[in-house]
Amino acid sequence: MPRKILYALSMLACFYAVYSMACYFWVGKNWRLFLKAIAIANLIYCCLTLGLIISFYQSLTMLGFIYFTGELLVIGGLICIELLTVSERDKVHSDETIGHFGFTRRHDDTTN
Repeated sequence: MPRKILYALSMLACFYAVYSMACYFWVGKNWRLFLKAIAIANLIYCCLTLGLIISFYQSLTMLGFIYFTGELLVIGGLICIELLTVSERDKVHSDETIGHFGFTRRHDDTTN
C-alpha cells in the first residue's frame, strides 16, 4: 500500500486515540453520545481500510494482508463493545462515569 495512504490511516487512528483519551478524562453526563460517535468513526475507518485492502490487494504482501485483517478484527470487536455499552438499557443513571467505556459507579444507599 502506498506510504501516503498508510500515513493518512495512521494519522486518522491517532486522532481517534486522542479523541478517546479526551473523552475518557473530560466527558461527563453525555458519554453515550461521544462513545457512539467514536464507534461510528471506527466503523467508517474499518470500511475505509477494507476498501483499501480490496483496491491494493495485488500489491499487498501476505504480512500486510494479515496485519490489516487483524486490525479489522480487533477494531470490529471494539465497535461491538462500544455499541453494546451505548445500548445498555438497565443502566443506573448516576451520571458518574468511569472512563471511556461508560461504566458507572453504583451508589449504595445503605452506606450513607
